[in-house]
Amino acid sequence: MIKNIYISFIVLSAFTFSVFSQNIFDEYDKALKFYESKDYKSALDSFDKVISDNKNHYSAYVYRALCNMYLYNYKKAHEDVNKAINNNHKLSWAYNIKGLIYGYEFDYENAITCYDKSIELSSRYTAPVFNKAKALYNMRKYSDARTCLYNLIEMDSAYYMAEVYLGYIAEDFRDYKKALEIYNSVLEKDKTNKAAMYHAAKVNIELRNFVEASKFLDLIYELDTKYENYYNYKALIHIFNDDFENAKTEYKKILTFNEKSYSTYIKLANLNRIQKNYEIAKEYFKKAYIINDDNYYYYLDKSFYNYATGNLEEAVSDAKMMLKLNKYNCYLHFLYIFYSAQISETELKNAILQLRKNYNLSKEIPFQKNLINFFLKNTKAEDIINEAKDLEQNLCEAYFYIGTKYLMANDKNTAIEYFKKCFETKVKNFIEYQLAEIYLEKNQ
Repeated sequence: MIKNIYISFIVLSAFTFSVFSQNIFDEYDKALKFYESKDYKSALDSFDKVISDNKNHYSAYVYRALCNMYLYNYKKAHEDVNKAINNNHKLSWAYNIKGLIYGYEFDYENAITCYDKSIELSSRYTAPVFNKAKALYNMRKYSDARTCLYNLIEMDSAYYMAEVYLGYIAEDFRDYKKALEIYNSVLEKDKTNKAAMYHAAKVNIELRNFVEASKFLDLIYELDTKYENYYNYKALIHIFNDDFENAKTEYKKILTFNEKSYSTYIKLANLNRIQKNYEIAKEYFKKAYIINDDNYYYYLDKSFYNYATGNLEEAVSDAKMMLKLNKYNCYLHFLYIFYSAQISETELKNAILQLRKNYNLSKEIPFQKNLINFFLKNTKAEDIINEAKDLEQNLCEAYFYIGTKYLMANDKNTAIEYFKKCFETKVKNFIEYQLAEIYLEKNQ
């Protein structure tokens, strides 16, 4: 009798464990489906259940970390990925995700450390190599980024996004011809590469080849009617044609399928700011803030709004925040100088000091390096203009920052002359053009 009871207990225990394991598997599978559909809040709830039943489920920790990252809960994301690593110190995947989290926080140095650890644990794992290249790109370390990308292509010749990033680098150098060659080459091998398509469209817009740009955008739409950059660049074409209402219509289409598109609210805020619909612009900024206030783009665009509406001190405060979140972009430093030159000598000295501390920014792009030297040393304005004259995008920046230099010297009349020249370039998608327009409105 006792033996039968014992056997029954073992069978019952085995059955219970089997059901318990199946429940965990089912919940994990459900969580993955939520994650893949980008329903990160529902995915979090499901991964919570999985982890509550199995504290050592390291992959659930990693996915929960990713969900928290996409929801901007960076502290929780780090906690989860660290638990996964504690469960398995040789988990290359977890170190790669830890690097991504640092990248989302703009902490690229720590991100690269994590990617290197991931590569060390799995030398054929391509994801951390690509992510390291992206981090180096974001730090403006273009030579190192290229090396990473070429290594990745050697590891996997079909890793076409590595080639696409080589195109991004060409764009940063404003070698638009080379960038187009790269994107077209990628599309010959991968006809569904949307990143290559929309960057080819973007480059053609920069070259004012709107018909060619539209062809690439049409290719994107055939593949995916909910691809945000399709609508973004359709809107940009309208903006260049001074058709702001149709541009806003394109942005609003994004919100019909992604009501939490942070960048879309920012773009709508900026368009309304340009049209002097300041209250509407303010409401769009509020919506963006609710989604994510820990992003340098937010403070960059908020500084525009505050500057346009006469809140210069707030604009300076926003500029400081954007630099706190991203110190690698020399243009963010230049904008801080532009704002601070209009508020106080003390603030201006601090802005110059911040640029001086980061003197090696963009050292691989001659034009950007010369702009830095223009602010910090004795580079002549004529030399900057001569270097920029073959490309209207460079001229737009050159005129604006020469005007800024005159503002620093309190020579407003000469500054206005250069801001007028900046405005005349009609590079409407550039920050400098928009700020020149605002300054001229205020001072003429």
